[in-house]
Amino acid sequence: MVNGNTKNVKRRITLSISPELHEVLTLLGELSGQPVSKFPAHILEESLPVFSKLNESFLIAKKDKQSAIDLMGETLEKAMIDGASELIK
Repeated sequence: MVNGNTKNVKRRITLSISPELHEVLTLLGELSGQPVSKFPAHILEESLPVFSKLNESFLIAKKDKQSAIDLMGETLEKAMIDGASELIK
């Protein structure tokens, strides 16, 4: 922390995951030589725009429910398409 700036300090959270996901991530970590937490953290970082849009949708939902539903649908559809495109590359 420099001059009290904590903006760039990484934060830790606790996630509960299924035994199957834990097994897959553990094996991935072993095979790649990377920490188990690296892959979910990377996926979450890449999903930041989606989370931001979902936040926007929830804020809109407090005012106009149908507009929020439409925005959430568009956001999730785009995320799924983008995610599938990344897997094909």
